[in-house]
Amino acid sequence: NTTYNTTTLNLNYTSSGINTWYQYNGSNITLTGNITFIALDNQQSTLLLWANDSVGNIISQSVTFTVDTISPEVSITSPISDYDYNVTSISLNYTASDSNLNTTWYEYNGINKTLTGNITFIALINTQSTLTLWANDSVGHINSTSVTFDVRSEEHTSELQSH
Repeated sequence: NTTYNTTTLNLNYTSSGINTWYQYNGSNITLTGNITFIALDNQQSTLLLWANDSVGNIISQSVTFTVDTISPEVSITSPISDYDYNVTSISLNYTASDSNLNTTWYEYNGINKTLTGNITFIALINTQSTLTLWANDSVGHINSTSVTFDVRSEEHTSELQSH
């Protein structure tokens, strides 16, 4: 079972039969040579190739494949964008979903780290920071989302509140 990242697929075959045809998505199409066809998107499919000879013998061969044209969905629930934190230990809570999800990782302060679930990280203090969450799938689609937040020390927070 091969996975493709496009719906435009080539049907290349060799046949010594008198008649050759294929069946896909409820249609039977007679073939006279290799063709390009449009596959159903974001699902597994089976294509049947048939041939017969001059005495009526029929043979067939099938191929099962998947088309995936959708990038992973990613979201961050923590840290909260545009929020001022007063602690440096911050939870990274996220979701990443895709029928062919491969890897999820984040970039913070110039460092990339692979994720296998929610984590806690140490944030930079007294600065605005951006954290980017990435996910890719097994056919090469990639998606990302970012949050920007601040971490202020108690002393800095007190100074801001007194002015």
